[in-house]
Amino acid sequence: MTGTVDVLLVEDNDADARYVEELFREPIPVQEERFPGLSDAGDEVRIHRETSLAGTTRTLESSAETLDVVLLDLHIDDSGGMETLEGALEASRDVPIVVLTGVDDTSVGAAAIRAGAQDYLVKDDVNRDLLERTIRYAIQRHETGQALRERTEQLAIMNQLTRHDVRNDISLVVARARQLRNEVDERYADTLTEIITASNHVLQLTRTIGDAVEAADEDPDDSRLGAVSLARILEGEVEKALDLYEPAEIEIGGDYEDVEVWGDSLLGSVFGNILSNAIIYNDEQTPRVDVTVTVEDDTVTVDFADNGPGISPRQRRELFSSESSDLDGSGLGIGLFLVRRLVDRYDGDIDISDNQPKGSVFSVELKRA
Repeated sequence: MTGTVDVLLVEDNDADARYVEELFREPIPVQEERFPGLSDAGDEVRIHRETSLAGTTRTLESSAETLDVVLLDLHIDDSGGMETLEGALEASRDVPIVVLTGVDDTSVGAAAIRAGAQDYLVKDDVNRDLLERTIRYAIQRHETGQALRERTEQLAIMNQLTRHDVRNDISLVVARARQLRNEVDERYADTLTEIITASNHVLQLTRTIGDAVEAADEDPDDSRLGAVSLARILEGEVEKALDLYEPAEIEIGGDYEDVEVWGDSLLGSVFGNILSNAIIYNDEQTPRVDVTVTVEDDTVTVDFADNGPGISPRQRRELFSSESSDLDGSGLGIGLFLVRRLVDRYDGDIDISDNQPKGSVFSVELKRA
């Protein structure tokens, strides 16, 4: 922003336009800022007026970069209702829009915000303080939204590179290493197995990064949540883990074939990450995971019991934190922050307990659909 706040006022009623202009001309107390919180804004407000959607569109298309906010009356010479807002948004989304309405109906304002406006004002209720506060917040929210969109675009690019370029190269490493199994001297067999296991772990991590980006971009109340087949997702993840992490052993028990739970396609990441951690951070020559499904009237609990070294009480407290990606340098916990986020999204729960005689049990409770 410059030292002047440039307002595009879209209003075809001369009396209403004059009233808005007079509000901005009202004197302010000496010690009071006109737009506090906007560091570059001065006390001057410069108003540009249009009376039609056609004129508004031309101004936005040609001069959006010089404007700070649009005050938009929905009913003007050549347009009425939401069509006016849609036309302004189509011309430019680089300027925040505050809708002016003569109807004291919150449903109109709510519809305008859903369509892309930053806020709305009822003309009969507008005073100087309310007008300037609404403009200030609209500009700030718009700037925050733009920063978030730019960050989302950057994450999408990273996700694309990770999921495709990196995965393709690592998949090639795994394939070539497996081809060498029958060709290398026994002295190097364990080394080759380590290469394959570590490479497969990288594949799991690239999937986790992609799923985390996707989960971060979704609304917790997203309509894509619904009934999903537990057997299809769980057995699919077990099959992937067995293929990735030889010579691991995984067994599934329980009567769950026709059970559906509340979730979406990302439920596979919950199971995949738990299986990956149970096998990768296992000190046994043959890592083993026993998966037990317990079906109740309203919930389903999936227990993943491994024969690894176990998890200390301190690590359990930190495990699902966003800071837990490398506890004690072990790498334990990578992906589990995503697991917690997704399980919460499904209104489920997750817990960790000791396995006997050694190891840990991850218990995931999900709602039946």
